[in-house]
Amino acid sequence: MGGERITIGDIWLDESVIAEIEDCKSERCIVKRLAAIWGGEYEVDYGWIKVDIVVGRTAVEVKFNAREYEGIGQALAYKRVLKFENSILIHVQETCEDEFVNRLTKIVENLPLSAVVIDITKRRIVVVKLPQVRQHEPDPDATDHTSDQDATNVQ
Repeated sequence: MGGERITIGDIWLDESVIAEIEDCKSERCIVKRLAAIWGGEYEVDYGWIKVDIVVGRTAVEVKFNAREYEGIGQALAYKRVLKFENSILIHVQETCEDEFVNRLTKIVENLPLSAVVIDITKRRIVVVKLPQVRQHEPDPDATDHTSDQDATNVQ
């Protein structure tokens, strides 16, 4: 990704995101900073699961220096159970080899979520998978995941 900005659901990514999180040494630091950048809430508790970041109709699962397969189940739960319109898995890696991106691509290729890798050392953002274009109207019976009764923001 060059200097352009990409929008996925209710969030955006560009080089300024890397600058904002590059000195973080924990996942919690990254989550808090990204939530602030996007005007979202972090660690939103739904009783049985916490969503790292919620921005509008978008749920974001953040992983820091994790394996490619980590965070997949949580991101799927945000989409399938909590009924978020957009579920995004963001892997932030201090150093990321192309093989990591290739394996993550294979893992998420048929899943209903977006995936992004932020490589701090190479200062690059790799969009692994974008959401599919919707061909239908939203499910009227979908859970209202943004209700104050259902979720609390833990800070």
